Amino acid sequence: MARTISFIERLYPWIYGNEHFVTESRTSESDLKWLGVRGENIIRIPPGVDLELFHPGEKVKHPQLIYFGGFRAHKGPMYAIDCLRIPSR
Repeated sequence: MARTISFIERLYPWIYGNEHFVTESRTSESDLKWLGVRGENIIRIPPGVDLELFHPGEKVKHPQLIYFGGFRAHKGPMYAIDCLRIPSR
């Protein structure tokens, strides 16, 4: 399955021609370049947070965590798990 996906990914420049790719990270941008997508066809838009909408709330006795990310090592899922191990003060 992984080989099939990798094969299809390598066809991106041929399939999509001169279309633009939008990504959020340098890693993804690098991956696209490795696949043969030209740099001028890659637009990187870093993720952002609306600080007026999202802000610290009241401290709770039992914190919860929602993680929106991948489970590849470079995405850092273990940091999310580790932060729940740190005793709150």
